[in-house]
Amino acid sequence: RLSAAAELLKAHGMPANEAARINQYHWLLRREFDKLRHLKVYRNPEEIRAFSYVVVMVQPFLYGPYFMYILEDTNLVFVLAFSLF
Repeated sequence: RLSAAAELLKAHGMPANEAARINQYHWLLRREFDKLRHLKVYRNPEEIRAFSYVVVMVQPFLYGPYFMYILEDTNLVFVLAFSLF
């Protein structure tokens, strides 16, 4: 509707460069609103969520033996603090 209004104003004497600028601003605003709508509707792709789930579930099995190795030389409090940070 804004583009049509700009064309109508151009037909009634508005300079063409100002109408083009209005159309450009309209296009930029529409693009940004579409990005926001896309983020709201789709958020993260399903593949990223599935990958994150697998990483969170597999990570204890990968790091567990290393923490047990550290536990042999230090105490349990150090190992727990090391695993959290």
